[in-house]
Amino acid sequence: MGSLLAARGKLRHGELGPLARLLDVTPRTLRNWRDQAGNCPVMGRPRHAEGTWRAALVPVARAWKSQGRSSGRPRVEAVLEGLELEIPSAIVRELLRRLKARRRRVLARRRAAQMQHLDVQARDALWSQDATHLGRDEHGKVEALAVKDVGTTTAIEQSVGGPARGEDVLALLVRAKRVRGTLPLVLGMDNGPANRNERVCSYLASERVIVLWNVPHTPEHNAPIESYFGELKNELEALGELVARGADPSQGPRSLSEAGVSATKRHFRACVPRVAGLFNQRVRPSRGGFTAAQLDRMRPRAEHRVERARFYDTACAAIRSAVQGIDDARARRRAEREAVLCTLEQFGLVTRTRGRRPAPCSKAERLS
Repeated sequence: MGSLLAARGKLRHGELGPLARLLDVTPRTLRNWRDQAGNCPVMGRPRHAEGTWRAALVPVARAWKSQGRSSGRPRVEAVLEGLELEIPSAIVRELLRRLKARRRRVLARRRAAQMQHLDVQARDALWSQDATHLGRDEHGKVEALAVKDVGTTTAIEQSVGGPARGEDVLALLVRAKRVRGTLPLVLGMDNGPANRNERVCSYLASERVIVLWNVPHTPEHNAPIESYFGELKNELEALGELVARGADPSQGPRSLSEAGVSATKRHFRACVPRVAGLFNQRVRPSRGGFTAAQLDRMRPRAEHRVERARFYDTACAAIRSAVQGIDDARARRRAEREAVLCTLEQFGLVTRTRGRRPAPCSKAERLS
């Protein structure tokens, strides 16, 4: 208030009294505030000198490194105390914050440089299939099965039921073929027993579909469908359709048209397809602002670029060649995946980049 009065300058006659009554002080108090403006002491502790900060940087960084990158202030201060260095806690706290932020930026740049991106150039070249947990009913888990076109982001088909079985996966793929008019050249799946079911594998082999199996315990290898499930659950939660965690299993009335189907399953069977249809009309900035439905019309069909039989035979030969002499199971799986991806790349169906550079494909020349 004193600064405001000083900036105003000399007040007109009669202005000081009403202002003093408004603030419940005397006019003399206001005059004292005005006269003392600019001479008020600075509140709080004084700032540490710049030299103190500079001198503390190296000891704090070395102490932090010696205790591990996940260490916090108490451990660092204990090390500094053992070295008989007296550094204020405020400086240690702030320097640690800056050092950790810098370390996170370095790691983020390193991850970005090593991250591999797969850009699918044709529809129905690569699909991604998996199951996810939605809730529970009186019979146990309620799961959603879904299959998605990676190139266009189209949610092709989905189903809701109990824990996925081989029969469920097979039925999903048969319906997806009916909806899409074809099956993909390559289908990405994890190593679950439902996917490894003999009938499922026989069906895919008879349809000449190459399976791109995940490396065990590596869900990022099937990232497109994992991303879809994350988007699905976020939308269901935003709509209030997702059953809260820890809620009691549904004991609702059973459907008359489907004997033995719980209210929970009926609920998700109604809302999951509706949300999937919404996603197919959702604008995708990662795809140039187009929707999945638009991309389906724009992208060429994979079988217009390469005959299915030729692709299947080439991929199988590449897999056999890639795994020769490899005994380790994980190494064999990685070699199989690389052979399949290189075959897709050879026929111009995908483009791979690592960071901002094209990803090398050591087998491309051997496959051609």
